[in-house]
Amino acid sequence: MLEVYRSFILDCEPTESHLQSCLDVARDHGAEPDLVIVASSGEFLTFSTAAGNLLLLRIRNALKDIPLTIVALGCLGFHACILEINRRESKCALIILFEYPTELNQLNLNSLGVGKEGLRARGGAALLLVGKQGLTTRPEKRMLIGQAVIFGSRPGLFGMLGLAEQLANYLRRVPHGPGCAVMSFELPISFSRRLVALLNRLLEAKLRPVNWLESSELDGIHRLTIKPVLEMQEHIHGKFAAATILSLGGGGRVGCVQVGCTEQIRSLPGMPRTRSIELSFEKQMESSARAVKNIPGNRRVDSEFKNNFLYMKHTCGDYTNLYWQSVVKVSDSIDEFCVDWKFNNKL
Repeated sequence: MLEVYRSFILDCEPTESHLQSCLDVARDHGAEPDLVIVASSGEFLTFSTAAGNLLLLRIRNALKDIPLTIVALGCLGFHACILEINRRESKCALIILFEYPTELNQLNLNSLGVGKEGLRARGGAALLLVGKQGLTTRPEKRMLIGQAVIFGSRPGLFGMLGLAEQLANYLRRVPHGPGCAVMSFELPISFSRRLVALLNRLLEAKLRPVNWLESSELDGIHRLTIKPVLEMQEHIHGKFAAATILSLGGGGRVGCVQVGCTEQIRSLPGMPRTRSIELSFEKQMESSARAVKNIPGNRRVDSEFKNNFLYMKHTCGDYTNLYWQSVVKVSDSIDEFCVDWKFNNKL
């Protein structure tokens, strides 16, 4: 179980002052971060752009003595962060979710076909300072983050049904009753509508009523990795004792995370084991920089762009609770892989 010491969402790129303020909050609580973990829906392509590259340099300058890890799983990057923190047994970690440049994220949505259905990416960033429950003795009643799990669907006709069955079985076991709720993953796209309809039918058949909260993204504005943090802050905190937030990810994935402020949040036995694939930072950045350089001249960017993302190279099925991660070593070059990429409106 993780306690949230501080969390905030920015409509700008994080500065070194933002990073330093999180470090100060940790020390004020008698904790010292032992991990900085970064995620973006654009995965490593993000960090080859000027904005993403600058973020890594700012982290190195402001938090140079704290190990830095990048995790990758598209829009489910927040869930991958929680899995990685628990896998590493981190006692105190700073999570940074970074969604710039917005144009790159929109190309990502377009390549999946959901941009053509009207889904629009919104840029931003979120910073969360979290620590193991009970690490500090301060009396504040903080938001808690419990177990995270990422379900995948197998390719083919029955893939969506299998995904809906996994979700229905999971939702039967999460906290229910007064003060509990489930935040919907629904988006105004065809895949989401079909999955919602299947899930509701299965839940009815299992006689399991769910106190659904309407998704925050029915307007078609997608906050990408920031979605669960936004919903945790604006729709859950102070309103529900325990809630489960669902988020839709590319490649037929759904991320789930329990949040709240009571011990009703609990780890569920029998969940899929966490699996991570470690990548070489420099090799991945070199590949991503090459891909970003090729974007302006690629007329088929909508159909081919998705092949640059790890979560689309590896479709779901046996990839449940699997993500990619890379440790950024002190000796690794960062700015060597920076591409001065600008969005081409003619694409």
